[in-house]
Order: sequence, then structure tokens, then C-alpha cells
Amino acid sequence: MTENDSEKFYADLREKLADYGSAPPELVWEGIRQQVPAQPKRRWGRVAILLLLLITSLVVFTTSTRYWRQATGLGQSAAGKASVPSPSSRIASSASRAAQSGNAAAGTTPTPEGLAAEQSGLAGSLAETNPTATTAELPLAEAKRTPRTSLLTKGIVARDKEEKGLLRQQSVGTSDDRSRSTAKRKRRGILLAALLPSRRSTSSSMSGLRERRGTQRTGLRNETSKLNRSRLDRLRNRPAARHLSSEQPDATSSATRFASVTEAFANQQAEQRFSNELLALLPVQLQLDEPEEPEVRRVKRQKARRSRAAQLLRGWSVQVLAGSSLTYRTLGDSARQVEHLERPGIGYSGQLMASYALNKRLTVSTGLGYAEYANNLKFQVKKASQETAHTVDFRDVYRFVTVPLLAQYTLGGNQRWQFGTQGGGTLGLLAGTRTTQGSACNCSQATSPPEGTYRNTSLLLTAGGFLSYQFAPGQWLTLRPQGSYFLNSLTDPTTGKATRHPWSVGVQGGISFDLEPKK
Repeated sequence: MTENDSEKFYADLREKLADYGSAPPELVWEGIRQQVPAQPKRRWGRVAILLLLLITSLVVFTTSTRYWRQATGLGQSAAGKASVPSPSSRIASSASRAAQSGNAAAGTTPTPEGLAAEQSGLAGSLAETNPTATTAELPLAEAKRTPRTSLLTKGIVARDKEEKGLLRQQSVGTSDDRSRSTAKRKRRGILLAALLPSRRSTSSSMSGLRERRGTQRTGLRNETSKLNRSRLDRLRNRPAARHLSSEQPDATSSATRFASVTEAFANQQAEQRFSNELLALLPVQLQLDEPEEPEVRRVKRQKARRSRAAQLLRGWSVQVLAGSSLTYRTLGDSARQVEHLERPGIGYSGQLMASYALNKRLTVSTGLGYAEYANNLKFQVKKASQETAHTVDFRDVYRFVTVPLLAQYTLGGNQRWQFGTQGGGTLGLLAGTRTTQGSACNCSQATSPPEGTYRNTSLLLTAGGFLSYQFAPGQWLTLRPQGSYFLNSLTDPTTGKATRHPWSVGVQGGISFDLEPKK
């Protein structure tokens, strides 16, 4: 906390404590001031030491960099570079010497002594340029002093030695130039990395540098090829060369071979000198042998043998169904007044059935069930002797034990869903009744009608459809909308009652289990 912050703190404290009685004593203020930290003193000595160290490091770095450049040879001047002869200048000087010697020999007849002197002079000039070539050309001088060799042999040997000396001199000069160009590239890379601010400017400058170097390389190559061609033409036009070619045809081929080798070597060295360009990527495709197609043999899979129980239960299933339906009847012409007052009622039914699949689509089923057909009778009766009306509310019921025989045909579906139609006949056995007896004004219900009033056996026609869903392997939920109709009359016409044909329309739902064991 500085001095200004302390004063602000005291002022805020006085302002907050203004409403809390008298001002605190001086001792309290002294204690508060002692707890507040004193203003730190700035230490200029450390800053001065840091600046001195920074300046010293810069001076040492600059001095060491200059010394390192002088020691490694990276700081040579342009004059020093120009003092080292390039391959093109060496080739040009050699060509000029050959031309001068050719002009001198044009007026005189070539002699072995003159040719030897010319070759020795050329070897001496090469030895001055490159000291290492002197020791290599000592055998050449000894060969020239031997009087036994012919003029043709001397010329061929001299040209071969001259070619070897030039190649050796070019290799030495090229290695020196390569080392200097490598150091120069390193120095330029360091300067560019330190001075250029962004990658974009660096890439643009490097691309310009590559273009300039490519131009220099092209110019050097063209200059070298021109010098070699001019030297070859001069050597061919010399009388000594024509005389040698007339005596021995291999002399011309040797000169041509020398010129081609020199030009190829110069081009190769020029290309190797500037090798900082990116090389093009060569796509390499490996030609793999196509694998032979494996021989496929069809093997008939053996079917798993079923157990005897599985064979017996294959295609069998058990169904449990229950539902409700709307029931009514059709009456004959001789019906009583009270029978015309009947209205539809709600009946119930249930079945336990066994099914067998004849194939994937057709299934037959039979079993045992219970069915109830009901009619409602509700009206009011008012007698003349009574002031109040009497309400009649009865429910007539006909109970049957049924034995259905149905056939199902699957129209479509998959492993989960199936739907189709069903139909067949049902045998109904009358199990009991509760009917209304008497007239409309004086009626009552009776559970035991007179003997022979109703038939004990009836035949029903059933038709409808089904929708099944397999929620587990071999377990199906089934929904069956269906209708039934009595083909024969429930009452016996011989007893004087009107014919009665009950019918129903409803829905049954349940579950079905396949008895065949699943894997």
C-alpha cells in the first residue's frame, strides 16, 4: 500500500467513524499507522546492474560473431572471391591457349618438338593454376622426351593428360566453390531468419533468390557449353589436328570425346553447385502380384437332428382367448309382443384352443369354449286400475358350451408381425337359459323353460380376422375381431314359438404359445 492509498484509507475510515461518537485517540491512530506497510523504496542499483549486463552481452556477442566469420571464412570479400578462378574461366583460358598455338602452327609444318613444347606449355599453365596437377603430369613430360613414340601417340597421350588435368582442376575448383556457396547459403539463411518479419515475406524473398540462382546457373551452363564448342572447332581447324586425323581417324574421335566429357562434367558440376531447389516428388507404385482366387467349395450344411419330442411338437401351439361381443337375434313371423320389445345386449366368450400349422400360412385349430348371448327387455306397464306405471327390466341369457373348428390363413407379416383371416364352424351345446315368460302386461323370468322349448344342439358359423405380435420367441399376442351366426333356430318350431337365430359381433384377445422348443 502506497502513501496515497494510506491517506485515502484514513479519510475513508474517518468518514465511516464520524457517526460513532468522538474521534479515536492519537494512540489508536498511531497503532493503525504502524500496521499499514511503509512505502517501498525503489532500488535503482539493480536496474543499473541489469542494463550493464545486457550491454556487455551484446558487445561480447558482436565480437564473437565477427571472429567466428573470419575463422570460418564466411566473411570473405568479393575481391577474394574473384581471385579464385571459376571452371568456366579455366576452360576459356585453356581454349584461348589452344587457339593461339593453332594459329602459330598454321604457317609452319607441325613437328614432334613443336607439339611437345605446346603440350608442355599447356601442362605448365595447368600446374600453375592447380599445384596438385604437377605431379600428375610428370609422366607426360617423360613421355614427350622419349624419341621412340610417334607423333600420333604423343598427341593422344597429351590430350588424355590434358583432359585428366582439366577434370581434376575443375573438381578442385568446384569443391571450393561448393564449400563457399554452402557457407554463403547458411549466412544468408541466418540473416533472412533474423531480419524478415513474417513467413510470407520470407517465402517471397527465398523464391526470388531461387530465381536469381537459377538464372545464374543457366548462364554459367550456356557460357561453358559455348566455350567448349569454340575450343572444339578451333582444335579441329588446326593443321596439326587435320594432319593427325588424316593419319589416324581416332584422333578426331578422341577430341570429340574430350569435348563431350568436359561439357557433361561442367554441366553436372553447375547443377550440383546450385542444389537448393526442391526436388519433384516421384510417385512410386509398387506392382503387387494379384492374389489367386481361393477355390470355393460348396459344402452342404448338415441339419441338426431334432429330438423326438421336438418332432412331435413341431407346428403345435396353444391359445387362450377371451372377449366380449354385441349380441342380438332375428325372429320369425309368429313372434309375440314381448319378444318384439327385446333390445341388443352384451355377451361374453372365452376359448382354450390348440392349433397346428399345416404350412407357413395355413393353420387349423380346435378346442373348448364358453359363449353367452343376451338380450335386454326394458319397458313400463301401467294398468287401468293403478295410477302408477310398472317398470320391467329383464335380461334374457342363453349360455352355450362351444367346440370351435377354425382355419387361419396368414396373408403377410415377418418375424414379429402376422395378420390374416380366419373362419369355420362352431358346435354350440345349450348349457342354460334365463328367459321372459308370459305376456307384456304380465311377464316374468324363468330359468327352467318347459321341456322341448329350446334345442340343445346348434351349429354356428364364425368368420373374422387376426393380428399377432411376437413379443418373445414362440410367444404371440393375438387380437381377433370376429362374428358368429346360428345356422339353425334356437327354438323348436313344433312347440308354437317363433324361430330365433342369435348372432354376435365382437373382439377376442389373448396369448399364443408355440410348443416347439426354441434354440
